[in-house]
Parts: sequence; structure tokens; C-alpha cells
Amino acid sequence: MLGRGKTDAALRCFQKALLLQNEPEDTFHLALALLGLGRYEEALGYLDKVAAQKPGREVVMLAQADCCLMLRRWDEAEATFVRLAKLRQGSRRYIDYLDLVRDPIRRDRHVISREFFIEAQRLLEAKKHREALEKMQEAFEMDQNNALVANNVGSLMLLLGQSPAEACPFFEKAVAIEPDNERYRENLSWLRRKIKA
Repeated sequence: MLGRGKTDAALRCFQKALLLQNEPEDTFHLALALLGLGRYEEALGYLDKVAAQKPGREVVMLAQADCCLMLRRWDEAEATFVRLAKLRQGSRRYIDYLDLVRDPIRRDRHVISREFFIEAQRLLEAKKHREALEKMQEAFEMDQNNALVANNVGSLMLLLGQSPAEACPFFEKAVAIEPDNERYRENLSWLRRKIKA
């Protein structure tokens, strides 16, 4: 459910699971659902509990850093990304995150883009597709290097009946940003076949 954009339903499931067995994995998944809903302070509280139970887990640290970033706790986010970069020596991903968090303009644009993205997701769940597209386009304007947002803009354009030629640049952008993402490549390939037909 969490991976399919049904964050509210996933949250309820993880809350029930936590009541039944209180395992660190359930706590972590609950925190991810809260993160997906933009409830960062709550998510961080649960992530801190998991980190205390399972110290040094990379995925938990990354989620903590993400929460701090979204809460605009720049110093905490930077400190966590520094720990992650040390944990994964030479990881381009964490070096990129450090560059992001240290650049006031980029980090603000990134956070605002994510906020627009979450609002677009809420609008999609409410079946308000046109409004969701507008929010997703705002997210893209704030962060044009986000492949997920670019792909979603293109998908929403098609859903709303816009021409494949208009949507194509967004799918191309997603593939340019993340060339190894099979879903983005498949979407672009499918769209190009549709345009040629």
C-alpha cells in the first residue's frame, strides 16, 4: 500500500501492526507512512525509537536525515548525512545530499518541491486530477532534477487527455535524470511508440 500511493491506508495497517507486536520493522514502516503524509515530527519520533533499538541502520538514518531536511533542521540533517557518507565511503548519493543541505537555495527549493509533491499525492487520492497536475507542475518548477516528479507530471498530463507530444519531454527528463530506472525507460518507450502510431 505504501509503495502504491495509499499512504493513509498503509498508516492504519502499520498502526495496527505496532499495537499487536511492537517490532522495530513495524515502527519503521509506520514512520515511513508518516513521512509520506508530511507528518515529519511524528515520523522522526518513531525513527529515533528504531535507531535506539537498531543503531547504525543506514535506511533508518537516511529517513531521519530526510525528516530533518523537511523540518528545515539543516544542522541535524547535515550531521546525519555526514555520518551516512562516512558509513558508505565515496557514496555519490550522500555527497549529493550533503551538497544539497549545505546550499540554502537548493535545499529550500527541494523542500518546497517535496511539499508540493505531497499535496499533489493528496489531491490524486481525492481524485482531483487537474489540481494534482497543477501541484505536481509546481513541484517540478521548484526541483527540475527530480525524476519522480518529472515522470508524474507526464503521467498526469496523459491521464487528463493532453497530447503525448506535450507529455514526452517530462518522460525524457525523468530518464535523463535516472537512466537506470526501468519504469521511467518503459514509460518513455511506450510513449514514443504511441506518438509514432
